[in-house]
Amino acid sequence: MKSTSSIHAKRIGDTEPGELIRIKIVDEFLLGIVLSNDDGRYIVGTLDPISNEVQYQVHISLSKDQRCISYGVDWLIEPILTDASWPAHSRFNWTPGALFLSNDEYSTVFRHHASSCDHGEILYDLSNSVLLERFPDGAAPITAWKIWASQRDYTHPGAQPLFEVTDVKIFAD
Repeated sequence: MKSTSSIHAKRIGDTEPGELIRIKIVDEFLLGIVLSNDDGRYIVGTLDPISNEVQYQVHISLSKDQRCISYGVDWLIEPILTDASWPAHSRFNWTPGALFLSNDEYSTVFRHHASSCDHGEILYDLSNSVLLERFPDGAAPITAWKIWASQRDYTHPGAQPLFEVTDVKIFAD
């Protein structure tokens, strides 16, 4: 028997930064990205909002023993250009849900959540799977985008993305 998918069930402690995962938080299944596993802390950025709690991307701390479904690190982003997508357009800087294109690299922002240890907002480089310390100079915001599990899914007629952002909202603090 062979599977048509490359997904795996594993512990958060067996993941690596940049891995796209599906996790269960309370009674919800959320898509997220492993941001860091330094010092035994497993920080995951949620792509889906946590219903009735927060309506934007946040980062949370998870136990290394929590189970997840992993899509691996070879997932794809499909950017969709809008009128907001132009270099150095700073209106969306630090806005969760937006991607930021600088040269050929993408980053995004995850806001603080009560369960996320001592981190404030996290700026994450999706292209290199690393935390960033400063906002990319001249980045162009991408306010609509899709995530595909694999190149095969992206090119397969009729396939659906795993996740889609259609209209990023700017949230007040």
